[in-house]
Amino acid sequence: MSLTGTPLYATVSLWLSGAPKDGYESARALARAAYPPTLVHAAQVAGGHNIESWVRQLPQTFTWLGTRLKAA
Repeated sequence: MSLTGTPLYATVSLWLSGAPKDGYESARALARAAYPPTLVHAAQVAGGHNIESWVRQLPQTFTWLGTRLKAA
């Protein structure tokens, strides 16, 4: 904390996703390496590099995001 009581660092939350052997292991490693207040969520997905894969993730991604944001 600074002398004014404000944090000296930013709170960061990351949502990462990947398939096994295609990013998921790296996301898990980053999640293990992160320390508070940083939060890393690693989601395992399947489906390849296409828009359908992203669309399937949107509901859970926005639910997760809603838990991380605070009203101003």
